[in-house]
Formats: sequence, structure tokens, C-alpha cells
Amino acid sequence: MNGTEIIQKAIDFCEENLTGEITVDELAARSGYSVYHFCRMFQQAVGCGPMEYLRRRRLSEAAVAIASGRDYIKDVGFNWGFNSHENFVRAFRAQFGVTPSLFRQTQSSLNLFHPVKLGERRFEIPGPAVRFTVKPAFKVAGFACRTTFRKGANGKDAPCHWNRYHAERLFEQIGKPTDPATRWDIGMLFDYDEKTRDISYLIGIEVDNFDGVNPECTKLTILSAQYAVFNTPPATTETFVKTIYQTWGYIYGVWFPQTGFTHLKANEFETYFRCCRVSTA
Repeated sequence: MNGTEIIQKAIDFCEENLTGEITVDELAARSGYSVYHFCRMFQQAVGCGPMEYLRRRRLSEAAVAIASGRDYIKDVGFNWGFNSHENFVRAFRAQFGVTPSLFRQTQSSLNLFHPVKLGERRFEIPGPAVRFTVKPAFKVAGFACRTTFRKGANGKDAPCHWNRYHAERLFEQIGKPTDPATRWDIGMLFDYDEKTRDISYLIGIEVDNFDGVNPECTKLTILSAQYAVFNTPPATTETFVKTIYQTWGYIYGVWFPQTGFTHLKANEFETYFRCCRVSTA
């Protein structure tokens, strides 16, 4: 077997025994490599170490169980290998940005860590991939967090920020009427630091003006620009965040290289009304 097959077999073994006791020594022994070499191979192939993979997968399956509402949250934690309720809540909040109880109340889409399939078929957007539109200048008000594009970052800041936005009902604190039936929540990147690769991510709503907006909110005025508009494929609550990330990957990894378009460094943004995805061209 080659290295990819060896690591995939280790992943499959983890998936078959998620609720059981698994040690890195056992995984390494099954692979035929030393612990050091196995962990290096796993990290390179998956993007995290084997124990981190197990932790993320167990928390993700626990989140699915919590969303179902069938079991007590404390029991869910024990079922997925956490020896105390406090440890489970702490780990859940660290991965998803909200407590298990808040997640059960809001039922928002979490950035779940799905089973890894090495060599998986490349993600594609079905049908016409893009349409172009010129959007007039507009204003956005909302709450921002700082995140990064640095190599090795796990990209959980923005999804955790969305979880807090819904769980803590931050949209009600913007200071403008927000009817859930018609509100288009907007996620927008801005204030990129090329040296540190840090960037800000705002979640909020489009407003006519900033009168009465909460002074704690970030307020942005976006100039008119031409946009390429992408729609994500249909997704469930469990696969929604993964589909968003895959759509971003398609835009930058496939569409831009194939078309030769140039990013104008304008603000790119996304909206989550009927799973609409928007990015600048």
C-alpha cells in the first residue's frame, strides 16, 4: 500500500471506532510505522494530527446528536467519549463558539468536521456556475471578528462568529429592524493585513443609513462594483458550512484559474438567504 492508502485505512479505523478507546500508538502500530513518522504522514494528508481528528469528529457527531434533541446533553458528551460534562462543554465551545445548550436552542449550522476521504472527487457547482451583476454602492452594519489566512489556521473563526451571531441574537442589537422572514444576513471580509495575513469578518445587514445603529457595530460603506455571483448547491444543516467552504475553494481553485478573471480587491461577501453565495470578480 502507498502512504495515502495507509492513512485512509487509519481514518477508516477511527470512523469505525469513534466511541471506543483509540490511542496513537495503536494507530501507528496498525500502519507499520513509528509513532513519529505516522503522525507526520497523517498531518500532511489530513491537515491535523490523529488525536485532533478524533476529537473533532467526536464533537461533530455529538453536535448532530444534540440537534436531534433525543438525549440529555450530558449523556451525549459521555456517549462520545468525554469523561465529564464540564470537559465536554469546554471542548464543544472551543470548536464551535457556542455552548451545547445554546446550539440546541438556535439550531444554527455548525462547522462540522466530516469524515475525510483522501482523493475525493473535486467539488463542482452544477449548472451555470456564475452570473455577473453590477451592484450599486451600499451600506452594511453589524458585528466583526478578526480571523486569519495564515497557513495552518483551521478556519473556525468565521463559523464560530456566525454561531454567536445567531445564538446571542446579535442581529437584534444592530439597531435597525430585522425581520427574519425577509432579512438577508451578510458576511463580509474587510481590512486585510498583507503582512500578518489577518483580516476582519463582519456579519450584519444592509442598511439605508447608519442613523440609530448600535455604536458597538462596525459600519461599512461599499462602493459600486461588478460582481460574479455563485450559488451553492443544495445542502443540509449538517453539510451547509462544508458546502460554503467548497464553493469558496471552487471559486479560487477552479473558476479564477480557468477564466483568467482578476480579483479587483473589492469587498467580497456572502449572503445566506436560500443559500446564495456572492463573490467579487
